[in-house]
Amino acid sequence: MSERDYNELWAIAPEQQSAYGSALLDATCDTAYPWKDAGTIEEDIEFRTNEDQVGVGEFPTDQEIEYKDLKLTRQFDLGSWMAGWIASFGLGACSSAQQGGTSAYLHTITPQTAQQLTATTIIAQQSAGIKNKMRDICVARFKISGEGKQRLQLSADFVGSGHIESSSKSMPSLSADSFLRMHGVTFEVGVADSEVDVSARLKRFEYEWDNHPLLDDGYHPGSGQVRGRLHHGRRTQSLTFDVLMDENAVERTHLLANNALKAIITAQGAVIEDTYYHQLVITVHKLKYRKLPISSEDNMRLYRIELNPLYDSAVGNFVTIAVTNTQTAYLGAEA
Repeated sequence: MSERDYNELWAIAPEQQSAYGSALLDATCDTAYPWKDAGTIEEDIEFRTNEDQVGVGEFPTDQEIEYKDLKLTRQFDLGSWMAGWIASFGLGACSSAQQGGTSAYLHTITPQTAQQLTATTIIAQQSAGIKNKMRDICVARFKISGEGKQRLQLSADFVGSGHIESSSKSMPSLSADSFLRMHGVTFEVGVADSEVDVSARLKRFEYEWDNHPLLDDGYHPGSGQVRGRLHHGRRTQSLTFDVLMDENAVERTHLLANNALKAIITAQGAVIEDTYYHQLVITVHKLKYRKLPISSEDNMRLYRIELNPLYDSAVGNFVTIAVTNTQTAYLGAEA
């Protein structure tokens, strides 16, 4: 990957911070990941002047910092390593297992039960010699999408505590990620255990998970100027997809019958070893069709389907994301 493929380089780690407010060591952030169209590091600082104080004249004479905030939005072509990283920190719980004695590892990722979002540390370099170390970075929202003949796309919003400092770390070398592409996607939807593969009719899909973090609640007595915690709010997920219309109008039948369905999105990439591949599987365990607008594209009729993902009490879960790659684990403790 050449320098033309990205305009920001991150040094990150699969490990999580031991606690919110406790940054990872520079040496732990040993995985380089590039981003394109990186945008800004949005450092939001709230100031308060002394204009209302007794004895101050017509104009304020000073200002103080009340609090600091930090937000980032990033997007990139999705590879299997980043799929595991973003899903683990986005959902918050991950268990990993080696596959058949090979170099392949399966990571089963589910929503966390803890209120505190899982936090990590990022060192970002946007130009030579300028590096920013940001602690307490949490995933506020992430979206995985696919369309046409392209690589799957990732977009994500991150929130930090507001703590940012310069870093002298030597940035790690880039390692090739195994990109996931639309031509390797299988999209199945239907009654649970009887899902139907609609891949041949699929035009696009978009899955989004949103933690709705409680931003203002993170500032509390004793936290100082930076956020002292970051709890998730009422988490939501969404799934939309476009399919060419089926002559039997199966989708419309499910809509009118208000059927409980299940969706399985599988994106398979390059082989790792034996029968194991770089792979991402998103399973939305229970959903119902909410909208079924009829549209037209390339002189073909299609449904632009919006779904309502539901909690599946039988599974005890909202969603499961399974990623297979060569990373041994995510969310482990710092060595």
